[in-house]
Amino acid sequence: MLMRMLEAHELHLVVGGITTNSPWRQYVAFTRPYRKQQYVICSTDQNQSPQDIKNQQVALQKDSLLGPQIKGKEGLPQRMDSLENYRGLIAIPAEARSRYSCGADEIHLKPSEHVMALPMGENALLMALEKFLHGVRR
Repeated sequence: MLMRMLEAHELHLVVGGITTNSPWRQYVAFTRPYRKQQYVICSTDQNQSPQDIKNQQVALQKDSLLGPQIKGKEGLPQRMDSLENYRGLIAIPAEARSRYSCGADEIHLKPSEHVMALPMGENALLMALEKFLHGVRR
């Protein structure tokens, strides 16, 4: 709904959870990526290694976009409301490793690049955001 409002010029900016691979790219303008987030598959069970996830269940948050990457590695995505107290393979942002007490072994997934979205044609606002986010190099 927010992206439709942005497309109709009813909003000036949408921030949060938007990545460069969003299908909205053809309808709204994106800033350059301002944040790159790395993801990993790790194990919260010391008896299970993430090195071979083929035909293994990998838990992920229900709203996560990592399902296709897990399937691409022949794993079985298992969407969950919460990963707290889960024992087994999980797909999480890399910075959350210690929160889930993951072991040392992990598989790196493709990172996501976060962007902000603006209505098409808002070039002055886009340029101001770019200067703010990335700094002006003189």
